[in-house]
Amino acid sequence: MVRGKKGRKSVTNVQDMQDSRAADSPEKNTGRRQRFAFWEYVLVCIFFILFCYLQKYVAFKILRGAELEELALNFFFDTLWKGFVIVALLVWLHDFFYKDVEDNIP
Repeated sequence: MVRGKKGRKSVTNVQDMQDSRAADSPEKNTGRRQRFAFWEYVLVCIFFILFCYLQKYVAFKILRGAELEELALNFFFDTLWKGFVIVALLVWLHDFFYKDVEDNIP
């Protein structure tokens, strides 16, 4: 009994896999992938800016008044959040203008 199943591999039909994947996906009804709205990008950017200011405040309290380090921390964290906002804007633009291309899997 076991010998017959030992050499056999289970073969799954590709169409069955695609059907099960389509049934599980939330985009089944719309036919398009779900994208983030602009306000969600703004919310993430605000969260990241607050996180950077919190980290800068904690670093200032640990260093306690070193002027050179204060300038370096201002530059670092301000550059960090500004770069994040620029990248988030570019990602939103890509999502906004990108046209979906459906894959034709035989």
